[in-house]
Amino acid sequence: MRAHSSTVAIVPGTGIVARFGDVVVYLAGETPSTDRLLGAVETVAMSTAASAPGAALAQRLAGVVFGGASAPPPFGVLAPTADGMLILLRGAVIAEISGAEGNRRLAGDRAFTWVDEIIREPVRRIAVGAEMADPTSANPRTDLRAGIVTGNGFVLTLGRRRNPAPRRVESIDEPPPTEATGFRALREPSGHAENGEARPATAGFALPGESASGSAGPATGFVPEAGSADGETVSTGSRPTTGDGVTVSTGPRNTPATSAPLAWSQALDAAKRAEPVALGKSAPQPSSPRGALVTEDGLSYPLDRPYVLGRNPSGDESVRAAAATPILIERDRLVSRVHAFVAPDRGKVFVREAPATSGTFFAAPDSERWSRVGTLPIELQPGWRLRINDFLLTYCV
Repeated sequence: MRAHSSTVAIVPGTGIVARFGDVVVYLAGETPSTDRLLGAVETVAMSTAASAPGAALAQRLAGVVFGGASAPPPFGVLAPTADGMLILLRGAVIAEISGAEGNRRLAGDRAFTWVDEIIREPVRRIAVGAEMADPTSANPRTDLRAGIVTGNGFVLTLGRRRNPAPRRVESIDEPPPTEATGFRALREPSGHAENGEARPATAGFALPGESASGSAGPATGFVPEAGSADGETVSTGSRPTTGDGVTVSTGPRNTPATSAPLAWSQALDAAKRAEPVALGKSAPQPSSPRGALVTEDGLSYPLDRPYVLGRNPSGDESVRAAAATPILIERDRLVSRVHAFVAPDRGKVFVREAPATSGTFFAAPDSERWSRVGTLPIELQPGWRLRINDFLLTYCV
């Protein structure tokens, strides 16, 4: 529950409200089993090594509630789990949940045993208390950090914590030259010359200051595009060619700041393995971005490529295949490892969420009404906002 950024306000009354770590509990009154119930909550909350004691707490409370000689008072518990927040209610206790999809209400007396639910969607406020208590009467100046106080309920308000600025994760290994880099690899069938002798590691590449046929040529080793022997047409620039008309790459190895570095490094690595590679220029792909996604911190992601968002977006197949760029949302347990996808297509921008996530939500400009995206792509309109828990993006053009 990120105790450092949330508050627990107390609803005045004669019941009991207690907080142990990230676990908050309300009890409607005193019974012989009250101490046992509070002791079970404190033991689990303080002894659980992980930051998600919800599952262990539910098991421990089941033994107290259903195995004790006396009936416990009505109670409500909030506790974090590995993939959300556990709400556990028993008896005449209610919970009001305010989130991106509006407000909803849970009642503990709707089941003979208890009502439990794991809340996975982003929430801003959860009120737990007696059925007749008014959550709006919670004192906004109170904030229970630890211990036990009297009260008829509590209101947990999750603060809008500013996540660390998401960073664009670059793949460790360079992807193979593909249409995305503007090149395609044309491997020769064999690494040997026709007479059976091994070809040198630089075979297939013209040296600077020398043409591919061995005669002295321009210092760059490039020939104008209009005179290419293979008839290919490229919109701009010139390219080196061999005598047989196959396009190759020459010159010093490029750096990431220059054009087509991935294809060039792949060519050099292949040459070291005596596997000459000819690089043919593919038809140019449209690269002008269709606007950008902008974070609250001003970080901009140009929409000239697909993106995968989540806590571990590099695990998605499209990122591993270098077909999409990851956007990492760090240290947010309500965000799935692969959470959502954003991609431009034919001048439009589409968004969809991955299955089994806590939700991706969108809203029009200046609107507080958020709607869930779903797993089917929807078109994102300029000015619309995207929200994944506390992470907010705006589509700007």
